[in-house]
Amino acid sequence: MLDFITSIIYAIIRISTPIIFVAICSTISAQAGLMNMAGESMMLVASLAGVVFSAIFQNVWLGIICGMLAAMVIVLIICFAAFYMKVDLYLMSISMNLAMGGGVIFVMWLLTGTKANTAGAIPSLALGNIDIPILKDIPVLGEILSGHNVITYFAFISAFVVWFLLFRTRLGLRIRAVGENADAAK
Repeated sequence: MLDFITSIIYAIIRISTPIIFVAICSTISAQAGLMNMAGESMMLVASLAGVVFSAIFQNVWLGIICGMLAAMVIVLIICFAAFYMKVDLYLMSISMNLAMGGGVIFVMWLLTGTKANTAGAIPSLALGNIDIPILKDIPVLGEILSGHNVITYFAFISAFVVWFLLFRTRLGLRIRAVGENADAAK
């Protein structure tokens, strides 16, 4: 029973990694006064692009960079529509989420012939898991906290770095001031 519980908690930590990154991005934009409601579309496009380009280049780092660039393209499209074309930001974000939800599945189907997942169909690479030396030997805690992917540890570290940036630096004070009252910040 204890093994079952530790495996569930391990899986929760592993699965929460992309959600942590989206939450960090949304937190920064919310502190700046913009609600980022398109996190889902950015996450979907970045993950598919990362897998596809990792397989094409057979380089995990190029896959990660291409995934980040794909998410940035989504942001640029939303910013162009919202700030240049004067489309409502929230409606644009929601429509982008809906479009990319179906668009990513369609592209995945075109590439692999399946709508379920890309595992086995696209030979992409992944970063390895890290066993933390002292922590892995602790009976229950080691099974939960050690052996995760590098990106998972980076996500948890990033959450603390962003907290420090927003609430303990001059830049963070400026971001929050603009987000709370842009006129007073001027």
